[in-house]
Amino acid sequence: MQTFINKPNFKYKMALAEVLKDQLQELKKGLQEIALIPREAEKTLNPSSKLIQVVSGVRRCGKSVLVYKLLTEKKFVGCLG
Repeated sequence: MQTFINKPNFKYKMALAEVLKDQLQELKKGLQEIALIPREAEKTLNPSSKLIQVVSGVRRCGKSVLVYKLLTEKKFVGCLG
């Protein structure tokens, strides 16, 4: 008899959750240790706006770092916790 925990998908989901948790911790630690250069794009984003804001760009250009920096400076409470 297979239980919920014994199903392969559950194990993969738990492993993925652990990887994401580790990456978030590394990201927080890394951003605290380095000085980030201010960008012009930071001035165009408004975290208090009720409109959807899209951050787009080529691969590896720093989109996630830009959003993380913006949201943490504004003491955003959400998925970045």
